[in-house]
Amino acid sequence: MRFDSCEEILEDFIFLKSVIAALAEDNFPYMTKDEIEEEKISWIEEIRMEYAFKLLSRIEAEIRMEFNQTISSKRRDSLSRDLSELCDEYRREMGDYSRSRKQMCQAIGLKTILKRLARFFNAAQDVFHSQCSTLKGHLTFRNWYAHGRYFRERPPVPDPEELVEIYDVFQLKVFNRSFRSAH
Repeated sequence: MRFDSCEEILEDFIFLKSVIAALAEDNFPYMTKDEIEEEKISWIEEIRMEYAFKLLSRIEAEIRMEFNQTISSKRRDSLSRDLSELCDEYRREMGDYSRSRKQMCQAIGLKTILKRLARFFNAAQDVFHSQCSTLKGHLTFRNWYAHGRYFRERPPVPDPEELVEIYDVFQLKVFNRSFRSAH
């Protein structure tokens, strides 16, 4: 199934959750009422993890696309300048000037980008910095789900509704920001 927005992913999660909760007992032959409830809870937890992963993956992709576009452009707003500075610091740290700036800075980790965003918004006394930090923390779940699900202890599963709320603020503060010079 293809999703065009975080809201569509969330709507699909809510729909499936309600379908599972509404399943009649005759769909579970040879199970007691308690076993049926346990099975439903297990299924809902599984789709919760799946949809949290989908949302985190989509948010990551959008942050990376925005970051790559920002470091490739000549935007003059203060956030763009700060992200460009992150890119320049990374190039200096790596000491690799043989590749293009854009190519080199695509290797910057998402946690590093989120940490920089949190620092930027904290310095601006904007409470959005806490949502950047929260999202950074949720990457532990994303990495576990993608790479180590059956080998390590499960980290807390982010709530899909909370992820969409965080995404909406990212949309406002980062993705759709004004690119005029901030004086």
